[in-house]
Amino acid sequence: MTGIQEPRPAQPTRWHVVTGGPSSGKTTTVNLLRGRGYTTTIEHARHYIDLQRITGRSTAE
Repeated sequence: MTGIQEPRPAQPTRWHVVTGGPSSGKTTTVNLLRGRGYTTTIEHARHYIDLQRITGRSTAE
């Protein structure tokens, strides 16, 4: 039987998550940060939906 191990301390990162409700300014905030030279990444859910629309599929499919 193995004993319970202490959790490892969190690894420090320079990541920040921008979250909030619809129309709360998330995209605007990220675009402003990108404009000031910060490294940002795409919003993956939005990117996926945009790709589906390009191929003629709806979000319901």
